[in-house]
Amino acid sequence: MSITVLQARNSIRVNLATTANELNDEKIDDLINQAIDFSNIDQLLVPVTSEGIVQAEDTYEYALSTGETANMRYIVAIAYESEVTGLFTEWADRSVWSIRPAATPASTPYLYFQRSHWQVEDGKYFRIEGLKPHARVTDPDDVIYLPESYVIWKATEFGHGILSSIVNSPRGQWHLSRVPAAASYSELARIGAKHFQIPAIARRIPGR
Repeated sequence: MSITVLQARNSIRVNLATTANELNDEKIDDLINQAIDFSNIDQLLVPVTSEGIVQAEDTYEYALSTGETANMRYIVAIAYESEVTGLFTEWADRSVWSIRPAATPASTPYLYFQRSHWQVEDGKYFRIEGLKPHARVTDPDDVIYLPESYVIWKATEFGHGILSSIVNSPRGQWHLSRVPAAASYSELARIGAKHFQIPAIARRIPGR
């Protein structure tokens, strides 16, 4: 379930039992972005689909630079467009395709198909399913696509840690005591977020 930055702010502030005088919106947003950054460490990525690459006659390499393929870190599966435009019914066997790394750090990696095992259908699109890192957020209306509970509790964990050092006792002690609980809640959310985890069949795009 997605959530906006504004909604996440409100939930985090309730969890922290804090006011805007202690942590303003900008600082709460910093906590949210720390949680988003940490999702990469926890290997939680956003599932995305791209249907922007079209097959071309006698072409067996396709740059991963179109639409969401430019943002993907992993490719999970590839389907072919059928005779019906926009309908993808046949999935490419993993033995048919591979990912070739970029020639230089500034260049683009390529999706490669084996000539001996794959027949080009000129003008037909691919449906590429993959995973990408979540970008940082900047606006109250920005949507967070990572697991709601994970982001809120991870940000809460960081917030309790900050407030434990800047708020006078016994308030600071209370925040310090809540850090392990928030960490446990975020970990439970991570474990349960199967849809955002990297499946064993996923292939990493080199250089990303």
